Amino acid sequence: MIRLWSCVRAALCLLASLFVSCPTVAQDYPSRPIILVVPFPAGGSTDIVARITSQELSKRIGVPVVVENRPGGGTIVGSLSVKSAKPDGYTLLLSTNTFYASALSQKNPGYDPFRDFVTLVPLASAAYVLIAPRDVRTLDDLIERSKAQPGQSNYGSLGTGASQMVLAEQLKEAIGIDWQEVPYKGAADAILAIMRGDVQGFFGTDGLAAQYVKNPDVNLLATSGAKRSSYIPGVPTFAELGHPEIYDLGLFAVAARSETPDQIVQVLRQHLASVARAPELLQVLKSNSLEPYEGTLVEYDTLAQDRYARSATILRKLGFTAK
Repeated sequence: MIRLWSCVRAALCLLASLFVSCPTVAQDYPSRPIILVVPFPAGGSTDIVARITSQELSKRIGVPVVVENRPGGGTIVGSLSVKSAKPDGYTLLLSTNTFYASALSQKNPGYDPFRDFVTLVPLASAAYVLIAPRDVRTLDDLIERSKAQPGQSNYGSLGTGASQMVLAEQLKEAIGIDWQEVPYKGAADAILAIMRGDVQGFFGTDGLAAQYVKNPDVNLLATSGAKRSSYIPGVPTFAELGHPEIYDLGLFAVAARSETPDQIVQVLRQHLASVARAPELLQVLKSNSLEPYEGTLVEYDTLAQDRYARSATILRKLGFTAK
């Protein structure tokens, strides 16, 4: 009996130690610098957002937060570096739409954006604007031109699975525009193609579109956001034009490994939620023509999953085979 009681006491002590260890992990975190991986080269808008985020998070969490640029493979290099790190909250990822698009366009990207990562906080968003040549003044003009000249219209894209392709293909299905994809290395090349009349449409971010409001060589037809952009308030939404299904946002968020202990996830979410409201971050977003993300974390994850599913459906319809 005494031996049995000793075994029971030992088991109870072990169980108690397990319960005590979890709060201890949270209390000790963080005890060293945190790395925020940016899967793009330094200098771009994603990098700029990451650097102000790291500065503000460092102020709140009490340790240095170091930005580490790891470009390559359409964000796959950076994403895999976070996936391969210990899930201890010391290696985070600044994710964008490309993070999801690359997981679709590659046969074996090495990660699943939903199974392997957990969103900590959405930081910013950017709607997409349909930019057209000067002789296409409205969405109706674009439709009529396509019907009058079947097979002669094109749209600019920044790659398979990217928002520009997904939205153009959605528009093709929704209103019957007969146009084909022409890929470009960057938005600047696509805009030049618009001006030359090589393509009849390109979905640029509202920040990019705002630079061409007064340019006589292009017209801004509609925005993919839920409401009009504060940077180009004169451009209607697709919903206003009768096409609410044409909806998408460029998204910026901080993510961690999905196996990260919940206590650490909550610590990070608490501090990052404060960062997302910081005047310093809001000013950087404004100067880069980005909007603060206004939805909840659940709404962000729902939008990301919905967009991922829509992209996969479109790629299947196009007969795309991942490489």
